Amino acid sequence: MVRAGDVQAVSPLHPRKSSPRMSHNNGEPFSLQPNDNNDENNGNVYDLEMGTGGDNAMIASAVCVGTPHTPASGFTTSSGNRSRGCLSRHCGASSSTHLKHAREELRRFSLLCARSGRQWLRDPSLLAAQLALVLLIAGFIGGFAYGLDRDFSGSLTRVFLFNFMVLLFSLLGMSSIGTLVQERHVFARERASGFYSTGTYAVAKILVCDLLPLRVLPPLLFGALVYGLIDLSVEPGALANFLLVLVLVNISASSLCMLLSAVCRDVSTANLFAAAFFLYSYMFSGLFMAGSAGASANIKYTSILFYAWEALFANEFRADSKFKFNPAGVSLLENTPGIELTGSVLLDNFALESDRLVVDIAVLVGFILVTLLATFAVLSRSKFRR
Repeated sequence: MVRAGDVQAVSPLHPRKSSPRMSHNNGEPFSLQPNDNNDENNGNVYDLEMGTGGDNAMIASAVCVGTPHTPASGFTTSSGNRSRGCLSRHCGASSSTHLKHAREELRRFSLLCARSGRQWLRDPSLLAAQLALVLLIAGFIGGFAYGLDRDFSGSLTRVFLFNFMVLLFSLLGMSSIGTLVQERHVFARERASGFYSTGTYAVAKILVCDLLPLRVLPPLLFGALVYGLIDLSVEPGALANFLLVLVLVNISASSLCMLLSAVCRDVSTANLFAAAFFLYSYMFSGLFMAGSAGASANIKYTSILFYAWEALFANEFRADSKFKFNPAGVSLLENTPGIELTGSVLLDNFALESDRLVVDIAVLVGFILVTLLATFAVLSRSKFRR
């Protein structure tokens, strides 16, 4: 028997108990009877929860739930009759109840982030390896491409480097594959026990604990170093666009790998599909299709890496930018400083557009949202298997 106002304190990630049915016996103290029948049409359910945090803060929520066809106003008495009077102090404060639920979800979200943070502190090798790798590659690029001239050879070197950068951060995104494969059963078991919801886990684990440290920091560090070393465009906003595209490429690859890791049962299968996808995307990213024409050339629009490469290309060689056309081995240009051409010439020769920068960025953002929503849907349907 539990008197009114008495509640049971549980841990912040304590599994939910089956919703009890509340009864009242002619002025006798309230009793919480377990609801053996989960059919919502048999009566209203009185659900009472209490949580405690590390700071001993207690959060309680009480919800009166009605049947689908009757108002949420009443509870079942011990004699089987329905009372039309609801506990006004609980049902009359629905906004307060929602606020308490939001606080509880926020607290569980913070606990998940803290747990992931402790895991990072215990084993920071992945983040350290990615940072060391991008620093090493940035040093190599700065070594052989330092201070590139805006002539024919320097322009082609920039074009090829952009394609390499897109491939680099696509492959770095494959480190996300093990994130969900290794923890999927743990997630399904903890969610089935009522520790947290799918949305709380997805936001804490995917967005905060993977995308931000591993998919944002390395591209920003790499781009900030390389941009000045190889003398890229000094146009207003060019640096910001360059860094944004690199970050979006890494997040796009990572979100796809998370989707594959949520769908596949083992890491090897997810790696196989991820490698096949990135090989396909790189083959039709546009660099190898400069001479293609007709309807077959439209296959490049199915490659997510094409949009990233075109965005980097158009950001550097804008339609009104200038470069010197002075290829080696042309006798007509041996004794001349070369012909000054605009960036639109390069764009036309690679079948690219200079005014699609916003569209390319929008496609990358859309791809990220679709894959993350698909990952959320797969996780929502995941079940714990003993």
